[in-house]
Amino acid sequence: MQTKTNIQVSQLHAEDKVNKEQDFNILIVDENVQYRNQLASRLRLKGYYVEFATGGFHLLNMLEKSNKNFHCVLIHNDMNDMSAFEITGLVRTFKNKSELPILFLSRSASKEDIKEILIYGVNDFLQKTHEQHKVLEKINHFFNIKKANQAA
Repeated sequence: MQTKTNIQVSQLHAEDKVNKEQDFNILIVDENVQYRNQLASRLRLKGYYVEFATGGFHLLNMLEKSNKNFHCVLIHNDMNDMSAFEITGLVRTFKNKSELPILFLSRSASKEDIKEILIYGVNDFLQKTHEQHKVLEKINHFFNIKKANQAA
């Protein structure tokens, strides 16, 4: 039996989910299908709209030709077709950091690699693990920034 409080909480979560889904589109670039699907499922449960790109060229094609306005990109370290450095550099030729935040995910990266990828224009870096709560926190952070900018 649901109480009045449970119904109100459910309604709040449903409203929050609908608002996020309509307002925040995420593009995940990762060749690891299992990780990509797990992360996408978690993001979708939080109400975000998620699409995939299988590599750098696919990502660039989606950003240039899709009628969908993406609000955040998650890039795994390196794809078969190009490095994360190349992908980020090319994206930054037509989208700046505030227009399209990029979150760089890597299993292992040296301090030099992290510095370099930040110079190329990545907004943030996270170590890629099976614990995806940090990724969700970063996505929520980007969403809240977008929401604050719209309100201003």
